[in-house]
Amino acid sequence: MKLRFQKDDIVNGISIVMKAVPSKTTMSILECILIDASSGEIKLTGNDMELGIETTVNGEILEHGKIALDAKLFSEITRRVSSQNAVVTIESDDKFNTTISCENSVFNIQGRDGEEFSYIPYIEKNKYISLSQFTLKEVIQQTIFSISPNDSNKMMAGELFEVNEDAETNSVVAFLTNKYVATLITLAGGYLLSLGGYLNIWPLFGSANQLLAAMVLVSLSVFLKVTGRKGYMLYVPMVMMLVVTMTSLGMSVYNICLKLFVTGGFVFMTDGLQLFFAILLMALGLMIFIGSGKKLVQPVEKAMLQEQEQNA
Repeated sequence: MKLRFQKDDIVNGISIVMKAVPSKTTMSILECILIDASSGEIKLTGNDMELGIETTVNGEILEHGKIALDAKLFSEITRRVSSQNAVVTIESDDKFNTTISCENSVFNIQGRDGEEFSYIPYIEKNKYISLSQFTLKEVIQQTIFSISPNDSNKMMAGELFEVNEDAETNSVVAFLTNKYVATLITLAGGYLLSLGGYLNIWPLFGSANQLLAAMVLVSLSVFLKVTGRKGYMLYVPMVMMLVVTMTSLGMSVYNICLKLFVTGGFVFMTDGLQLFFAILLMALGLMIFIGSGKKLVQPVEKAMLQEQEQNA
């Protein structure tokens, strides 16, 4: 095998796959980076049997082949080449003796048979989603704070991706849930509310605060549940806060409906706005109660075991 690279290309490729190279392992072959130039492109692969990374590197294939090189040694050699625009040549023989040369520097290292390397399982791409790097990074940043810091539980140290096919094909939902559109709707609603007078819905301020407190308790309860921790001490205040909030909002809706249908004196700019926002808050409270109730009742341990068996 004989390959030729620009230094920046091979260094960038190595830095990508190094994230999947284990620092300690009983399988010494996994401490290597696989260089596969058996086809028309050059691929670098790192694999620790839990995380696998494969990347394609720009380079010239002079002779086809594949070889596994010690990851740390390979990375150090390529990074310490002095010139930024240097050309790095990698050449190996049938006994996997490898020569890495660059300008006046020549390194001789022992490689290993690439066939011994554990390949990343092939996944059929008949169903996939496509999104920008910015969107994926933003989604991860918004949820990464809640992952478990304990590496012994791999399931709780990762991110769960759920793809809703109905939501994906619904352009209206996609438009309304766009962060810029949602921000504009919120600002427009606030501006219209300021014209009508925020004091008109001030009586609902206490209920909104109580609902916010209930949301915090619900979020903490679900988080403790799915991470395998005890959160029973939060259940009683959570239920009490939801009951008090829903009761208060229900009484507000009842009193406004009395004005509208029985006693009279209904004023749209005051009673109408209060009725509208009270119903919205009640709907939000019910959504929180139903969604969190399903998570809290679900046997997490059993679900985790089933998922581990499927992955195995």
